[in-house]
Amino acid sequence: MDKPDQFKTNMSIANPAGMDTDNPAAIGAGEDGLSSLAMESFTQNSFVNCFSCHDTQAVTDSNGNVILQAKKLNVSHIFSKFVVDSK
Repeated sequence: MDKPDQFKTNMSIANPAGMDTDNPAAIGAGEDGLSSLAMESFTQNSFVNCFSCHDTQAVTDSNGNVILQAKKLNVSHIFSKFVVDSK
């Protein structure tokens, strides 16, 4: 997230289609270089970037039931996985 002032609840974090992460107007920038760090377990070729999945939208279970309302904390899969597993 290159512009923390734009980090809001219930948002999908994505640059407009065709916008490079090096563009100064990009919301998400630099995340392509993170795929080899220990915090990411694999390179995600099927998504535009890591924020395609790591967002602040509501977390749902496999049946579509909302288990966590939209929160900024939902960007962490560690927290949401803990909540899902505790249900």
